[in-house]
Parts: sequence; structure tokens; C-alpha cells
Amino acid sequence: MVAAAALVRQLHEAARGYAPAHTEFRFRPYPPRAGEIVSHGDLGPWNTVYRDGLPVAFIDWDAAGPIDPLLDLAAAAWAFVPLAPPEQLREAGFSPVPDVPARLRLFVDAYGISDRHTILPALHRCKLLAAERIKYHPVNAAGAADALEHIARELRWLHAMTLELDGAL
Repeated sequence: MVAAAALVRQLHEAARGYAPAHTEFRFRPYPPRAGEIVSHGDLGPWNTVYRDGLPVAFIDWDAAGPIDPLLDLAAAAWAFVPLAPPEQLREAGFSPVPDVPARLRLFVDAYGISDRHTILPALHRCKLLAAERIKYHPVNAAGAADALEHIARELRWLHAMTLELDGAL
């Protein structure tokens, strides 16, 4: 997880200053705005190449597009920390269930963020952005509703955990 955060930082540093010639991105078809970079768009363990157990590269760039680096870091935190309630972590195979607030702090520290607390509103905003992107997914109305309900559960969990996460940061 720590190495993944460092790899995200390397990606963000490499992307700074990149001005794409073509801006027909899948989810955000416009050129990067001030402060945005072109990034992966779906950072997580499922799109990461590992060597000797450590992340070394990201693959599957079909969701790439402009994004605020802090929002991209927040989205990566949801996947790599991972941010989820204990029952979901148990179902995913975590035993024992990890200390999520402590892991979030390690993740943002490994990235090198200057003010750890800025990650909290970014965690909320990246989920709202995910909800907005559902309109681009090839799903019917029921599938879109399921996706929105999943995001709503994540946001309710985050709201309930905000004080604990803030205290750990």
C-alpha cells in the first residue's frame, strides 16, 4: 500500500506539464484545466503490475483523463487502503480487519501530501465524481441505480467515519 502511494506520486509528477494533443477522453472530454493532470482514472490493485510483491506500473488506461491530483489520490486511497466498513473488509478476505484510519495516514504520508486533512473532502468529492461518471457506463437503469446505491453506501460510511479518520490524520 505504501509503495502504491509512492507510485501514484511518481505518476502525478510525470504527468505535470503534459499537454495532450487529443482530448477525447472517455469520461471527461476536455483538455486539463488549471491544476489538473491527465491521470489513469481507475487506479487500484486490479490495474497494477507487481514485481516481487511491490507495485511497479499501472495498466489499462481506458479511463484516463483530466483530474485534480488530490481527487486522483483520494480515489486511489479508496482502492489501496482500502476504505470500507469492517464487514466488507472481512468479506474481501482481510483477517484481521485492518486499522483503516491508520492505513489512510500511511497512504497519504507515503504520497507526500503536505496537509493530510485535505484528503477528507477529496474522498467525498471523488465519490461524487464517480456517481457523475455512471452516465458513461454501459448499464441499464437498474444497473445505474445499483451503482449509485453502492456509492451512497460508501458516502454514508465515510460520513460516519470522518471524525475517526480526521483524528488519525
